[in-house]
Amino acid sequence: MKKIFHSQQISIILLLTLALLFSANNADACSCFSPSLKEAVEESANIVILKLQAVEKYQEGENGYGVGGVRQSRLTVEKVFKGNFKIGQSLSFKQGGGGDCVWTFYEKGIGTEYLFFLDAKPDKKNLWEGYICSRSNSLAGAAADLKYLEALSKVNGKTRLSGTLARRDEPAVEGETRSYHRLAGKTVTISGNGKNIKLKTDENGVYEIYDLPPGKYTVTPEKVTGYKSEDADDKDSAEVEIKAKSVTEQDFEFTIDNSIGGRFFDSSGKPLKGVHLDLIPARGNAPPYFYHGKVTDEDGAFEFKKIPIGTYLIVVNKENEISARQPFGTFYYPNKTIREEAAEITIDAGVHLKNLTITAPTTAETVTVSGVLRFEDGKPVSDEAVAFFNNIDDITKIKENEFADSRVTTDENGRFSLRILKGEKGILFGSLYFDKYEKCPKLDSLIRAKRESFRTTETPFILIEADRDLTGIELKFPFPNCPKAKK
Repeated sequence: MKKIFHSQQISIILLLTLALLFSANNADACSCFSPSLKEAVEESANIVILKLQAVEKYQEGENGYGVGGVRQSRLTVEKVFKGNFKIGQSLSFKQGGGGDCVWTFYEKGIGTEYLFFLDAKPDKKNLWEGYICSRSNSLAGAAADLKYLEALSKVNGKTRLSGTLARRDEPAVEGETRSYHRLAGKTVTISGNGKNIKLKTDENGVYEIYDLPPGKYTVTPEKVTGYKSEDADDKDSAEVEIKAKSVTEQDFEFTIDNSIGGRFFDSSGKPLKGVHLDLIPARGNAPPYFYHGKVTDEDGAFEFKKIPIGTYLIVVNKENEISARQPFGTFYYPNKTIREEAAEITIDAGVHLKNLTITAPTTAETVTVSGVLRFEDGKPVSDEAVAFFNNIDDITKIKENEFADSRVTTDENGRFSLRILKGEKGILFGSLYFDKYEKCPKLDSLIRAKRESFRTTETPFILIEADRDLTGIELKFPFPNCPKAKK
């Protein structure tokens, strides 16, 4: 039934898996923290409202650094809050490069007004730089800051609590864009220190209050039907602390609250764990960064959350990779192999669709492989992995497997049971993280002999021919049980 092989080549599998998990295309991106409003006001040499008048682009064939082919932009001063600029003064701005945190301008934005927090001088080329991380923003996005700046001479030194209520909607199909709706006329309740104050947001979704005594307060925005607040960790309110002469901000951004859930079964009616489901637009392509994928749990249950308003299909095993975990090809909810016959699901804000049933139209035959994972001294190994890899041409040359065909975790008695497609051949082995154990001379000796940087070690592997259910398999590490390392 089985053959045991002692081979150093088992680590090739782990290398391939780790390479897949940790490799990614890392695009340059701006990453920084914006200062508080009070810090920005105190630290910026110039605070002005500017209007974009024109952009200068690179000529055809000319290599340029700026985003969108823009070399530089010309803006005029509309209002001065701080600094020595003059109304109507023309300023030339450097174009950002995408990952340098410098503001980028576009031709379609001509006429847009901005609130900019600027340094004292331009650069050596006489170009100003608007930094994304300086609180600079479009005028529409800077409404709360503007209210403070407009009243600065009267309120300087007073406590201020303010924030913006906004709703964010993500696109459902390619071509649509993310939208922000500033929530006007919403009630915000501030309670604490014996006070219970109700405020209304203005036309820009901004609320503010001055002269609150120092102390801790609870800020509770009016609920938005079908949405939840992200900024309060999905809670109904947020706790803030007001300090003397402080300017405190508490925004609330509401995102959609909805879900689609149900259970998955194979063709015999058995719930399956580890099946991958994808929610995709019924028509058109998914927009960039749209991802709604789920893996079923022990009971075959799944749930998609925070879904953009739209109409969708659920596709099962999208990659059409038949395995023991997914013993069927691609199909669509409820059980159609042809996309055009799939059931469409329309979802709106606040809608929670439950109890959907997805049943595989056909299920490839599988066999069960079960046994126990032990240490050399016979003691069981609990809560560690047992994995099966298929597609082996040569026992010393493992093909490039992305993931194990089947993988489980042992129970408290070291027992395991996993499914394998009937007729497959491959290797079965157990593995553990060796740094979970201490005072293990024999384990330490094995690690030194391997001369590898992996944090895992494996049992000798067993060749499996899955033509029938296999029981009573014993996988054994070549070292005795050792004490668990202290965390």
